[in-house]
Parts: sequence; structure tokens; C-alpha cells
Amino acid sequence: WSAAIYKIQKKCIAVKNGYLNTELKKIYPKAKDIKVIEDFEYIKDEFLLDVACNVKVFDKTIKEELKNTCLDLRNRCSHPGSYKPKGQKIKAYVEDIIGMLYE
Repeated sequence: WSAAIYKIQKKCIAVKNGYLNTELKKIYPKAKDIKVIEDFEYIKDEFLLDVACNVKVFDKTIKEELKNTCLDLRNRCSHPGSYKPKGQKIKAYVEDIIGMLYE
């Protein structure tokens, strides 16, 4: 998931900064301006997915899949709990992210 987020951040940085920051402020008014990739440090993944869609890094369908499937699975697995996904689910997760962001 970290590699996917980094890829999205890099694509967002490549967008004309004024447009990126304008769209980010609509979603998260307290956000500081993004000038370098480290400025994403305090931006939640969910907000990043929304702003990336708004600046056309990817479309709404991909945003929804990343948010509702990939981010949700990441959250269920990274916080304490008894949920343990099986191999096929993990394989599908990785294939989805590669297909959506790296092809």
C-alpha cells in the first residue's frame, strides 16, 4: 500500500501545483500547500485518493476501488484485530493495485 500511495503522490506532484492545492483545499481546508512530496505527510490516504481523482490522476471508478477495496483491506489488516485475509484475497489486492497504478 505504501508503494501505491507513493506512486499516487508522485503523479499528483506532477500536476500543476496551483490546481493540486486548490483541489486539496476543497477536500481538506486545513491542508498546507503541497510543493514537494514530503508535504503529503499529514494528508490522509482517503483525502489523497479524492484529490488524485479530482486532478485526473485516475478516474472515479479507480478511486472508488482503491478506497473501498484496497484502503479498507489495508486498514483492516494494519490495525489490531483478528482479521487475516487468505492468499487469494492478498493476490487479488496486489493485482488490482498493479493494474490500476502501474500498467
